[in-house]
Amino acid sequence: MRKLLSLAAGLAALTLMLTSCKTTNMEGRLLASTAQTVHAAMQGWAVWVVKGQATEDSEARVRAAYGRYQLAMDAALSCYTVWKQTGEKHYWTRAEITLRTNRETLLNLISSLRNQPPLNAPAVSPPAPPTP
Repeated sequence: MRKLLSLAAGLAALTLMLTSCKTTNMEGRLLASTAQTVHAAMQGWAVWVVKGQATEDSEARVRAAYGRYQLAMDAALSCYTVWKQTGEKHYWTRAEITLRTNRETLLNLISSLRNQPPLNAPAVSPPAPPTP
């Protein structure tokens, strides 16, 4: 939990720095926009869970995908910092690909699970054939 709060504080600071001025730093914008997008998706997922619309299996799948995303974001932030301090971009390039992949995997998973019929939805019967 402490790690999550630390990551959130770091991302909030990065977001503030990158959105408070016009920047051509597209890599920094990627980090900030990814954090905002995933945060919004996870808030929506939390509402879905609280309403009882998620199965245990779907919760576990999202939790696992979110864990992989968090690892990718941590790595991307570290590689971004190293790149900006040393000029070595190779690691950032690899971390960016991993971050984008894990972001899309998580967002696609949440979207697909939320597009399934709700768990407590009444069964829909096919319409009765017309009577002659």
